[in-house]
Amino acid sequence: MIVTATIPAISRPVYRSTLGLNIENAFTKVQPPFWNDPLTDQGVVALGINSFRYPGGTIANYWDWKKGWVQAGVSPISANLLPVPPPADSLPSFSQLVKPGNGIPVFDLNVMTFQGRIATNADDPAMIQDQVNFLKSAQQLGLSIRLIELGNEFYLQKPDYQKRFSDGASYAQEMNVWIPTLKKEFPEAKIAVVGAAYSDLSDPRQSGWNQEVLANIAKPDAMQLHIYEQPTVASAEPAWLLSQVFDLWPKLKATYIDPLGRRGIEAWITEFDLLDQNADVHLAASWFHALYLSEMLIQFLSEPTVTHVDFYNMAGSSTRHVAVYSGNEKLGPLGIVPQAGTLSASGLALAIFGRAMRGSSRAAPLTFGGAPLVTAVSGSPMFSSKSYPSIAGIQLITVTTPQSLIVNFSSQPITVSLSSIGGNQMETLAAPDLSTIVSSSDSVSRTTVAISGDSIVAAPYSINRIYTQ
Repeated sequence: MIVTATIPAISRPVYRSTLGLNIENAFTKVQPPFWNDPLTDQGVVALGINSFRYPGGTIANYWDWKKGWVQAGVSPISANLLPVPPPADSLPSFSQLVKPGNGIPVFDLNVMTFQGRIATNADDPAMIQDQVNFLKSAQQLGLSIRLIELGNEFYLQKPDYQKRFSDGASYAQEMNVWIPTLKKEFPEAKIAVVGAAYSDLSDPRQSGWNQEVLANIAKPDAMQLHIYEQPTVASAEPAWLLSQVFDLWPKLKATYIDPLGRRGIEAWITEFDLLDQNADVHLAASWFHALYLSEMLIQFLSEPTVTHVDFYNMAGSSTRHVAVYSGNEKLGPLGIVPQAGTLSASGLALAIFGRAMRGSSRAAPLTFGGAPLVTAVSGSPMFSSKSYPSIAGIQLITVTTPQSLIVNFSSQPITVSLSSIGGNQMETLAAPDLSTIVSSSDSVSRTTVAISGDSIVAAPYSINRIYTQ
């Protein structure tokens, strides 16, 4: 049986900054990587990503840009959980990370704390000027000011957030004071306000946040959404859990993304990943994670309203897995220690997508006529079997030749006709099983072959990049 890959007549624009990475390094029990150290540089080069979110998420709400760390007197987490000594994450060190690849930062501004305390509305003029100075200092270091976020996750029920912004309306009214000055100083910049995705409907602050913000703010360029998908049954078979990435997307799109598109507002997914709640993080450390993440990326790149996404995280905690290993992690039930500087399963997926996106200006989802479904069992009599597509893909269109990414989610090889999409070379990443722990460069097979004829065989559990050389 041959499955035919085709592309729709309509594509959507993508940008050099569309695929990005969080490099927040405060939430780790071991000494985090510095942004200007060789290990970090090695990882960034391997990932091939051009956009970085500075200084990160939660930590941005407490950030002192002059010293490159949180303000004295306030903290996003208990002081005894912060790394000691703190990393010197100043603008100069960040610029060394970004500039070699001519990257485009996402600057997440501190709109919440000022001079070591929770700010009030009366602080706005001084705070705005301080953050303008922050961005101008970045400009002087050669960094572009094109993407700006106004804080992080204020919809959460955290005392500091509630003290600064009582609800979404309060936040929007305050940001109406900030945006005109930022637009005047940085006319080429797009600005995103804080939004909530997967909000807790039992929490009135979260459930009403987006509507309150949109009803009270002058039209923003974008809204920030954070998408963390958590397996509903962490102990289930990986093949069954893979169905979740297909099940969740239609509701997410209809509930949080489509309403922005109808208003002409971009969706910036500035944090996303799969959350592994298993103590041994075997899902996040396994090849399952690479395929799960690949489908998330295909979904984002297929949606015109989504113009920017940032994987979380370069370095982080066990449940929010890392793209590049530091060598301090312990993976799976055997506690495997990975090679420092090795790309994780998620890092490998990000890297092959990054290679395909290099130089691309448009994207279009691929369709696969006649493709079979995967039917997977949970491993428990409590849950019925699940069915989902065996194959998915996206084409990235450049000025010269396109590149296509084709992912086989099944345990069987699939022959794919390329007569409609072209290509004469294929790079493949594959593992023998979804549960394969990715801890070194030898954990997965990597091949690059010339394509003979107009079809390929997508190996089981594989990510394939089709291009012309």
